[in-house]
Amino acid sequence: MKPDEMPSTNITKLWISNNQKDWLDAEDSYWRQVSDANIRLEKELEILESSVVSQMSAEEFYAFLHDTYFVWKFTAKNRLTTTRAQLKRHLTNQKSVLGF
Repeated sequence: MKPDEMPSTNITKLWISNNQKDWLDAEDSYWRQVSDANIRLEKELEILESSVVSQMSAEEFYAFLHDTYFVWKFTAKNRLTTTRAQLKRHLTNQKSVLGF
């Protein structure tokens, strides 16, 4: 985001603001920062109900982390790669500890 595109309201002022325009401007600013490649993922996670995640099995949850959440959270490719590798190591260690 270019400096001239930054919202005029900083987060501290926004947090206490009752002005709907401030909040809509901040939301618009957020969506302008999302890459075209991640729009679908952002929209999918925006409507995700916590109950869906809480009802996942352990395997489903780890797949969700690997395939969805980490892709959203770690937009830098090197961070995505290292975080997925850490998850894989964790799962390998869990299997050996639990005897799977």
